Amino acid sequence: MAKTKGKPSKSALIRDALAAAPEKPATEIAKEVGVSVALVYNVKASMKKKAGKPKGKPGRKVGSKVAAKATAPVAAHEALDTAFDFVTKVGGLLHAEQLIAKLRSIKDKL
Repeated sequence: MAKTKGKPSKSALIRDALAAAPEKPATEIAKEVGVSVALVYNVKASMKKKAGKPKGKPGRKVGSKVAAKATAPVAAHEALDTAFDFVTKVGGLLHAEQLIAKLRSIKDKL
C-alpha cells in the first residue's frame, strides 16, 4: 500500500475496498473512502488494464464491405493496360502526350 506522509493513498484505499467487496457500488465505496465517484471508476479501470481484460468492443473486422467496394472495376484495369501499351508503342510518355495533342487539334478543326 502506497503511503503519502504516513497515510495510505486514496487509490490504495479504493483498491482495498474493491478487493474486499467487488460487487459493492462505486457510490458506496466513494462515500466510505471519502473520494469522488469518478476516482473510484478510474481506479477500477486501471485495475482492469493491469489484469489484462480487454477494453470495450473489438474494432472493425478484417475484410469488411468498405474494403470490397474500394476496388476498381475490371474495365478500368483494362483501360489502363491499353493506355500503357499505347505509351510503350509510341516511344514514351512525351511522345504519347504529343500525339494526343495532335488528336485534339484535329478534333477541334472538325
